[in-house]
Formats: sequence, C-alpha cells, structure tokens
Amino acid sequence: MRKLTILLILLVAMSYADVLFDHSYDGTIDDGCSYTHPIITADDFTLSNPGRIEVIEWWALYPHAPTGDDYVVIIYDDNNGKPGLFYDWSVTVSPTLTDTGDDCFGQDIYHHLVTLDPADYFLAEGGTMYWLALSSLASNTIYWAAWDGGNLHHSTDGGHYWQIHNLDAMFRLSGTDNYSSIEEATWGQLKAAHSFAD
Repeated sequence: MRKLTILLILLVAMSYADVLFDHSYDGTIDDGCSYTHPIITADDFTLSNPGRIEVIEWWALYPHAPTGDDYVVIIYDDNNGKPGLFYDWSVTVSPTLTDTGDDCFGQDIYHHLVTLDPADYFLAEGGTMYWLALSSLASNTIYWAAWDGGNLHHSTDGGHYWQIHNLDAMFRLSGTDNYSSIEEATWGQLKAAHSFAD
C-alpha cells in the first residue's frame, strides 16, 4: 500500500509535464557517489529535442535519516566529455523527499522531487550534452544512487578538477518538450555564469 501511495503521488506530480530525460530508479542499484558539500557530483544528459526543464528528480542513499537540508542543483556545459569549468545554471532547492521503502547496502533509498519556480526554468537545446550536478548542504553523507557503466564525475574543489567514475546516476528531467523559445543568454545571465567555487 505504501508503494502504491508513493506511485500515485509521483503520477500526480508528473501528470502536467513531459518527461525529457529518464534514468529513473527501477528497483535496482549497483552503487552510489557522495554529493555532500563541498563535493559536487555530476552526470551527463542530452535531450532529443529543445526542452524547458521544469521538474528535476533524483534518487539517493541515506546512511542516516535525512535532515531536510537544502541542495544546490547545477547544470554545466560539456568540456570534452566532462563538466565544463563554468556552469550555465544553478539554483538552491529544498526537494520533497519520499522514502521508497527500499534499502540498498542497509541504507534507505529516497526519491527527491523538485518543481522549479518559472523564473528558474532551464532552457536546453536538443542534441547538446549538459551535466546535471548535485551538492548537498547537509552535514550527513548522502550518495547519489547509480548503476554500473556510466561516466559520473565528482569534484572536491568547486568544479575545477573532476574525477570520473564508472557509474550512471539515477535522475529524471521533465518539463515542456520541443520548447521552441530558446532565447540567447542575456548579459545578466552571462555575468552569472561563473565558477561554483567563486
């Protein structure tokens, strides 16, 4: 009954948005990679069509009970197969956490749901590689749930140096598919695109 309730909540939350990219939790986990501040963990995504990202979801392992801390969500451009030196977009969020009822390595698996404010929507070009990155402001260690066989990266110095892992992170991006109003960056947006460490 608990899993049915969780599923209904997710279906209601997602009913108004198109799924743009889907690497969501399927009941299996191979490993996890920490994104506890100051660590930044990033995995790549590419949309088939231009899209406006409005909802971000991810799954994580909690060795301890979550404490309701904020998270920094970042989108980097691509730099030859790794996150770029500068980020395109960043927002601090307080996701809705739902215990999936599943465990891995004795740790609870939580689903994170963030519905962005319209002012924070990210406009992504189709066929362009981006990197979704997470950094938790929590003091407890948290691990982004992942499968084997990807190119997950993490940085301990604010995104200047990235280390690669053979992992594929679990996340889903939703919003408006084939969103045609991809606008050129304003001067204010260009000035805001700076190193996460600065």
